Amino acid sequence: MGLSRRVGFFSGLRYHGGSPMWAWMLHRVTGLAMLTFVGLHVIASFFMQQTASDHDLEDPRFVNRVDRRRQVTRCLLHKE
Repeated sequence: MGLSRRVGFFSGLRYHGGSPMWAWMLHRVTGLAMLTFVGLHVIASFFMQQTASDHDLEDPRFVNRVDRRRQVTRCLLHKE
């Protein structure tokens, strides 16, 4: 004696559930967006490691200790 919910696809799209429905949809969409973002960065990092030589990975901005310390300070203080 279960509840029968025979709702068509288009009638389901016309559902006006209000703000809880939109909050749920936004939660799902942003979750998928974050998963895609992180996944693409992991894949890009993997291919950068596989294809680049050690010389290509060395950034000229990080050659000396002063530049490294300046970059860390900028990252910590969120300054560009």
